[in-house]
Amino acid sequence: MKHNYVPGKAYKMRKGSKLIFIGHNPFGLSYPFIFSNEDEGLLHYNFNGFWAGRIGEEDAHDIIGEWPPEPKKVKGWVNVTMVNNRLKFSDFCDSKFVADEIAHKERVACIPIEFTEGEGL
Repeated sequence: MKHNYVPGKAYKMRKGSKLIFIGHNPFGLSYPFIFSNEDEGLLHYNFNGFWAGRIGEEDAHDIIGEWPPEPKKVKGWVNVTMVNNRLKFSDFCDSKFVADEIAHKERVACIPIEFTEGEGL
């Protein structure tokens, strides 16, 4: 599997560890790509994502693709109002200041909310 490596971008090893592409070594003809791994330091790879120290057909150090994007943490505020004996929640606000600005006179609370994008509440 051939890769177009981007400096500073993260890639995933077959064993699940994260690699960061550092750059290209013009003198490393067989394994010119240099990556950094938190546990193992600098590692060298070829054009197909194979590790320089690989043993056998597949190695746990081989690159299998890009590292998946990190989920985004979201923080904000929601107004709670009481209308006809029912609680209602306002739109999500980036700050308490904005929540206070759009608050109705029936507001009974302004609560902070935090979640990871894509996981729901």
